[in-house]
Amino acid sequence: MKKTVGLSGTRRDLLKSGAAAIGLAAVGLPVREAGAASILRPDVETASGQAMLHIYENAVRIMKDPKINTPPQPHSWTFQAYIHALPVDPKDPNSDGYTNGSPEFKQKIDQIYGVNPPEPVASWKKAALACWSTCPHGSPYFLPWHRWYMYYFEQVIRRVSGQKDFLLPYWAYGSSPTKSLQLPKAFQDKASPLYETIRGKGFTNPLNLTSQTQPMNENGYLGYPLVDYTGTLVTSQYYPADTGAKLYFPPSSGWYQYGYTGRTETQPHDNVHDGVGGLMGNVPTAAQDPIFYLHHCQIDHLWASWQNIYGYDTINFATGTGTDAQPTQAQWNAQVAYFVDGAGRLVKVGYQKVLDYRALGYGYDSYVPNPEGKPVAEAAAKVTLAAASTAAGQTTLSAKPDVEVGSGGATLTLTPPNADAKALTATQAQPKTLHLKNLRLRKRPPAPLYVFLNLPANTPAEVGGPYYLGPVSQFKLKSGGGASHAGHSGHGGHGVESASFAYDVETILQQQRQKGLWSGGPVTVTIAPAGQVGGAGDPALSIGSVELSN
Repeated sequence: MKKTVGLSGTRRDLLKSGAAAIGLAAVGLPVREAGAASILRPDVETASGQAMLHIYENAVRIMKDPKINTPPQPHSWTFQAYIHALPVDPKDPNSDGYTNGSPEFKQKIDQIYGVNPPEPVASWKKAALACWSTCPHGSPYFLPWHRWYMYYFEQVIRRVSGQKDFLLPYWAYGSSPTKSLQLPKAFQDKASPLYETIRGKGFTNPLNLTSQTQPMNENGYLGYPLVDYTGTLVTSQYYPADTGAKLYFPPSSGWYQYGYTGRTETQPHDNVHDGVGGLMGNVPTAAQDPIFYLHHCQIDHLWASWQNIYGYDTINFATGTGTDAQPTQAQWNAQVAYFVDGAGRLVKVGYQKVLDYRALGYGYDSYVPNPEGKPVAEAAAKVTLAAASTAAGQTTLSAKPDVEVGSGGATLTLTPPNADAKALTATQAQPKTLHLKNLRLRKRPPAPLYVFLNLPANTPAEVGGPYYLGPVSQFKLKSGGGASHAGHSGHGGHGVESASFAYDVETILQQQRQKGLWSGGPVTVTIAPAGQVGGAGDPALSIGSVELSN
């Protein structure tokens, strides 16, 4: 039986009917808990990280106690997870989410807390109305909001555990193709409150990505090329952001048009959510899984590492009129967010004070160094290529409308005009980009889907292999395509209704010709999970149009 460290008194405090310890005070500025040490957040696999993980595990056990979750008190697991998103069904990885402030959202809050509840429930309800379902995704404010979220979540764990020196450990996936790509052992222990039943399938080998059939709860791996963050650190520009409408992922050159925040939000962030799968693979339910918080501590760790390279307040704000991808400094300064601190107080914060993590009183036990040399040169070349392609405009060469893709995969054929071996030597006839336009998620498949070009029949679909184009990330996509409880563009705890994806094909077609893997003519597009492409399976994606352009 595991030893519980310093929790008995805290448990009694949290369960007192008067709930004085967790009553909400007036909205105020962020306050650091008295007695908290200003030290370094550790890698979860270090000795310090394991000690912090033990505290976290015990705190989560208390936070999941039904007595403080019905209705949710501010220090409960439900309340903290709902800050990220209030789902329609917290145990359905296809669940939609409610938009903060919408009539449906307010009605749901009334169902949870009552219409006119007495104190202290009235204060809990007031806090929920302010801070639930406020996460921004596909947003220029993705990183600062989640930094504040981890900051206050860390305070809550200190209060619940009684350990004032607690620091949230980070999950250092992407640092190397090793066991760091597996869920830490405690998260795979069925007896632990950190275990989540609803997770997806990982790879059997983090480098040989031809089989994504090993459950993440049974030592499955994230794919190293899908969470490698080297390319995020080679840009000195913070913006443009990923806005969730048109998505690029490595190895596509379009990904290098993003600034640091856009790159990080797509890879590794989105790919980790998809890779863990289950509840983590859906915006409205992601924070129900305890690994969520170590994942986002890693995202903040990477941002801190980038800031150590380029500066703690280095943001290339727009001049004049801002955009969704690049706001002005005035627009940034006008943003506010609400959280609950360790003392149970509702706090209102802006983003001006979150840029320098050192001023918040924490750091990390190590930082990712600047990846110098070849990666930087390659990134610069891809930025130039992408900019030139965008400036020149593109012409559709071949298109197939209304494509349905099942969880087992689908293959279609596109035939550019005069697409024979000779014609393809002419610049105007060469396909350069594959577009998946107006893609909608019907139901999340058991394993992520990827795009392959000219994949021969009975050939395993290998992520990173000679036929691979990139992932079809589903994390930001709202499932079902029905009436939405949400609103716009991945903000406020929900996904987007549809998105478009773009992939480079010019280079891969040239390489396939050189290797004798393709001799010109029609181009086949396969959208499937890694491994052997099987039958159609359950409906997964609806794509308005699959197009090749030059």
